[in-house]
Amino acid sequence: MLETKLITFKNWVSENGIIDKRFEYVNQKLTYYFDEFLDNHRALPMYEDYFNAITKCNELKFDCFTEVEAYVKLYFLERYRRFSLIFVDLIPNRIKINKEILMLDIATGPGAAMYALNDVFNMYKIYLEENNIKNDITLNIKYIEQSTYFREFLHKFTEILNLNNLDEKWLYKIPFHFELEDDYIKIHSNINIDKGYYDFQKPKYSFNLIVSSYFFTDINNLEYFGDSIIKTIKYLKNNGRMIIIGANAGNNVYTKIYEELKTKITQHNYGTKKFIGNCRLEFTKKYTFDTQEDEILNSIYDIRFNYIVSDLIGIKDKQEYNELILKLNKRTINVTELLGFIRYSKFRKKI
Repeated sequence: MLETKLITFKNWVSENGIIDKRFEYVNQKLTYYFDEFLDNHRALPMYEDYFNAITKCNELKFDCFTEVEAYVKLYFLERYRRFSLIFVDLIPNRIKINKEILMLDIATGPGAAMYALNDVFNMYKIYLEENNIKNDITLNIKYIEQSTYFREFLHKFTEILNLNNLDEKWLYKIPFHFELEDDYIKIHSNINIDKGYYDFQKPKYSFNLIVSSYFFTDINNLEYFGDSIIKTIKYLKNNGRMIIIGANAGNNVYTKIYEELKTKITQHNYGTKKFIGNCRLEFTKKYTFDTQEDEILNSIYDIRFNYIVSDLIGIKDKQEYNELILKLNKRTINVTELLGFIRYSKFRKKI
């Protein structure tokens, strides 16, 4: 029965063109954000900001707004589009919706995964209503993001998305501020969570869905961020899911990184004094996104090209500019791999 619902929902989304309409809305608001909302006298991204975002994104601290603006212009719409298509495929079979989705998005960046899930969740509610299926499902989102400038973007862009949005069915429920600051410190510190905080105190929040769309492309980032993911899994409810949206699955280097991440997550002991806990790999899935088959994905290249031409107009005769444009105009087939984990926990038997 669930499989039939899934196919019906996907067909309903396709037949109504609803996912394309949401993209048009988000793109329109993003254009407004950059062209009208922000100060026209602000410093615009420079060549170095774009080049670094393309070639060494994992090394950036995003501690200035020009880095964040370059990243958003390069990647936000593409990721939002891909994640929207992925979430339409995952609901309701892989992302279970009983009554409430309690979502935590980690290493959020500009929030493409949050905005996409928010939209697809709203689509699913409308789909149920149109098919006279009673529901009282809700979505509650929180996020963890270290960069002040990404958080500033999330705050302002969410306000713009909801501004003059007269249809409450499409409201975005993205938090306006950094909600998990204290818990972020615990997750990303060197606290031994098996013997420390979680043995004596229940986490402030718990979730049935955690999403990480941080693309591991460097093995050096795995030790730090992989440990953070393991600590974050402590926030999952029993039978909660963690979904990791990975980089190009056809790349041998990336494949090795994600194999190591799978081992790291599944072999860790998530138990405490009160609970036995583990986290198992539930599914892997690959998605192929071809710009020749998806007109919207293809159009994103033109959108970001126009952003860069406008920002870098003063250096367009330089060789470095031409090299950057060549990198951006390479329309590729992107293969994205998903890793889906499920958390189990139960009380220890008293002896």
